[in-house]
Amino acid sequence: MPLIALQVQAELTNLASLRAPPTYPWHLTIKCTSCGETTPSSKPVVISSDSIVEGIRGGDVTARLKCKLCGRINTVLLLPGEHVYGVRGGGDAADGDDDAVAGEVVEGGVGAAPRRPGWSTFASFDCRGVELVAWVVADDVPFEAVAGGGGAPVEGGALIDDGEWYGYDEGVAVTEWEYRFVKVK
Repeated sequence: MPLIALQVQAELTNLASLRAPPTYPWHLTIKCTSCGETTPSSKPVVISSDSIVEGIRGGDVTARLKCKLCGRINTVLLLPGEHVYGVRGGGDAADGDDDAVAGEVVEGGVGAAPRRPGWSTFASFDCRGVELVAWVVADDVPFEAVAGGGGAPVEGGALIDDGEWYGYDEGVAVTEWEYRFVKVK
């Protein structure tokens, strides 16, 4: 039961956090561990009442995928939990990265000091028979963004495109968006 964590890091300007909505479509490019075939395009993995299917041995999975080359049926389970980035003190101390930029979210708009919370686990997947190769940020579903200072939600959320997003008001921004997959277990 290999657990794979999707970790992200970004520079947040006047934002307290980013959160993926509960029905966020995780577009993943996968590789079959049996034959090595990689999917040519990303496959959406979504948690919703109609997306949970019965797994091979009776357990529920988020996606059941059949390899087109070898015919093996593989499964991916998006583990429940908070899919949030940027909470104060964020970053996983266990990963050894100490490249977070110090700085607090400050009140005020333009001119707020950007901060980089460091690598933090954003989502976890139980992958059986597949390896996660890439994640494509959904360009049609915004992340829920919470402004720094007052903690008010940013209207319209944040649609990250090419690793960045700039809000229309309050000087909010997400830049230098990066991700990586880390084997947890």
